[in-house]
Amino acid sequence: MLSKHLQDKLRAMGRGALGDAVHTADALNNATARPQQAGARPRIRGLDELVRGQIVEGAGGTCYAIHKTLDEFWPQADDFVRRYLEVVAGGRARIAAGRLDALLYGLTQKAADGALYFDIETCGFAGTPVFLIGAMRLHDGRMCLQQFLARDYGEEAAILHQFAGLLDGVHTLVSFNGKSFDWPFVADRAVLHRLSLPARPHLDLLHQARRSWRTILPDHRLQTLEVFLCNRRRTGDIPGAEIPAAYHDFVRTGHATQIRDILQHNLLDLVTLAELVTFLLADDFPIPT
Repeated sequence: MLSKHLQDKLRAMGRGALGDAVHTADALNNATARPQQAGARPRIRGLDELVRGQIVEGAGGTCYAIHKTLDEFWPQADDFVRRYLEVVAGGRARIAAGRLDALLYGLTQKAADGALYFDIETCGFAGTPVFLIGAMRLHDGRMCLQQFLARDYGEEAAILHQFAGLLDGVHTLVSFNGKSFDWPFVADRAVLHRLSLPARPHLDLLHQARRSWRTILPDHRLQTLEVFLCNRRRTGDIPGAEIPAAYHDFVRTGHATQIRDILQHNLLDLVTLAELVTFLLADDFPIPT
C-alpha cells in the first residue's frame, strides 16, 4: 500500500502542483510564435525555422541532425553531471549486494564515457519506419546529445547509419524498455536497409526500476519515475500515442511544430535515463515513503 505521503503526491499530480519540466522547448525553438489574425490560414512553420540543426550526409544518404550539450538547455546540467560522475565514476555509489543488474553495477567499473543512452520514436508497431533516434553520451566532462531525424520516410536508412556510427567505443547501451522494443526495432529496420548494427551489452532500466521500487511507486512508466525521482512534471509534452500521427502530418505538410515537440519529448527521455542511473546506483529514493 502506498504511504500517505505518496498518495498526497499523486493527488498533487492531478492538480498540476508539481514543478514544471525542464524548459527544453526554448532551446529547440528558433523563432517566436506570432499570433494569427482571425480567419487567417495558419502559417506553415518549417523545420529550419523551429529547430536548430543541420543536414548531414553519410553512407545511408542525408538526414537532419541536432547536436547540443546538456548545459545548453538545462541550467542545472553542471550540478547533475558532477553528481553523475561522483556516483558512476567516483566510487560514491551505495550498492546493495545482489540488488543490481550486473550491467548497471558494471557502469561503476568502466569508463564513464562508454555508456550510450538511447531512445527512438517510430511510426507505430513493428514493420513501420523509425524516424527519430536520440542518443546521449559523456564527452570531455559534458553530456552531449545527438538526435537524427528522418525528414521523410526515405531518410530512415540515413538515421540508422548515423546511429551505427555512434556505437564505436561504446561498452554499454542504456535504454528504458529498449531490450524489448527499441533495439529489436532498429535492428530489424537496419536489416531491411542491409545494415548490420554492432551488438553491445544492453542495460534496460525498466527491469531494474521494477526490482528497486516495486512496492513504492504506483507504476513504472518512465514519466512516473521522472515525477517521483526527478521532481519534474512535463508541461506541454506530446503524448507518446500521438507521435506517429504527428510525424505523418509533418511529412505530408512540412509543418514542424509538433516535430519540435517530439524532439523535446525524446530529449527529456534521454536526460531522465541518466538521472535514473544515479538514483539506482546511489540506492536513493528522494521522496519519503
